[in-house]
Amino acid sequence: MEFYLLEHLSAFNSEKTLSGAAKVLNVSEPTLSRSMKRLEEELGVSLFDRAKNSIKLNDVGIKFLDYANHILQETKFSIDSIRSYANNIKTLTIESIAPAPMWKLANDLPEPYNSMKIISSIENSDKIVKDLKEGICDIGILNNNEIIFSNKFRIKKYLEENLMITVKKDHPLSKMKEVTFKDINGYNFILFHQTGFWEDICRKNMPQSKFIIQDTLENVEDLIHDSNIPSFATNLSNERYKMPKDRIMIPIKDNIVNVTFYIVSKLNL
Repeated sequence: MEFYLLEHLSAFNSEKTLSGAAKVLNVSEPTLSRSMKRLEEELGVSLFDRAKNSIKLNDVGIKFLDYANHILQETKFSIDSIRSYANNIKTLTIESIAPAPMWKLANDLPEPYNSMKIISSIENSDKIVKDLKEGICDIGILNNNEIIFSNKFRIKKYLEENLMITVKKDHPLSKMKEVTFKDINGYNFILFHQTGFWEDICRKNMPQSKFIIQDTLENVEDLIHDSNIPSFATNLSNERYKMPKDRIMIPIKDNIVNVTFYIVSKLNL
């Protein structure tokens, strides 16, 4: 049954005449008359007493009108409620210097923030601090808890991330239990382009290496699976992506790769 048929019936009852209801509905009288007949046909009952120059609801029509008005009211309430809900869903902006803490935070958010639409991005520390102070960013994830913010901000220790390398079991580096940047400098590495400050660290400490940048994680995974080229991983990325069985992970022992992340926000997280 078409929803407009119920609206036409309700308007007819309010105006008491086809002409009055047609004017309110901004339709022609013949159109409204056809609606009333179609409604009766779909229900399989007569709703009106018709005379030569008049039409009015009969007892069945009056009873059905109660149902029709209830449906109309419930529908209006549902529409108003969902529109209000949609308008009240706020957007939460998260900026992070690295991807993995941002992935985890999206799943760790408490109520009511976990029902909000999240806009996230990888940014450098300076931009995150600037955006936090200007109110552009709601939550920042940094690796420095000594940046000076006003007392409106809360700084909370979040989690630790440790960088490692992955190599196939027949790779020359596979025999080492741990490595330094000095050991791996000069080797080519697969690198996801959205690794944030990790890319800066790797480029700075591996100036003789070439990085095979991949735009998507799917491409990274394919290249890791199909090639013998070393790649990077962390204790956090391992929770999200399984490494192929023919690869092993080797810790990097330089202190710079053991990072503590902090959440900075005015929100009570």
